[in-house]
Amino acid sequence: MRSRRSQSNAGVAVDGTRRNLHLAAALCRGVDHGRLTVAMVCALSLPTSAFALNGRGQLRLDVSIMHGVHCGMTDRTDDVAVIGAIQREHKVRSRGAVVRALIPLFTYEDSEPERRFGAGVGFALRAYAREGGGMGAYGEIGLAAICMERRLIDDDSFLDFQTHVAVGFAASNGAHMAVRFQHLSNGSIRAPNAGSNLVGLSVGFTF
Repeated sequence: MRSRRSQSNAGVAVDGTRRNLHLAAALCRGVDHGRLTVAMVCALSLPTSAFALNGRGQLRLDVSIMHGVHCGMTDRTDDVAVIGAIQREHKVRSRGAVVRALIPLFTYEDSEPERRFGAGVGFALRAYAREGGGMGAYGEIGLAAICMERRLIDDDSFLDFQTHVAVGFAASNGAHMAVRFQHLSNGSIRAPNAGSNLVGLSVGFTF
């Protein structure tokens, strides 16, 4: 009797699990995965945002306007990206700095009519020509993870990785300007992976 009752309970549990799985699959089919991914990144970025606004180090706001250049089989010459970052710069030795960044603004336009929106987090290494850092000529390299609401043309991933190099000048009043080159791709985590190369100008202010 107990064996039959146990088997009956197990059957009910299995049937319930199957119904839940079918329901979850149906819900997932109706979800906009791009927007869900961006929402998750924004939520995970909250600790970084709090660090950028309240942590130690110099607070720096930065906006970059980028234009695509031809590279590979996909023509990116009409692509335009706008990137807004909140940074915290931590001095390392006399001329170096480590930078943590929250990227709440990332827009990308390609040959498709609709603009893509995204967000991300990243870090950079910055080196100043002057002793003490913070002013004068500088160079930097950086890496960021960017999630977008919709995939780029010939890039089958909502998650992309952005690497960049920049050369710029920071004035004594806190303003800065830099020439920036960046590469954006999904790191071959999915195919196709037609990355984009962009060059542009970064401007901002350090508080």
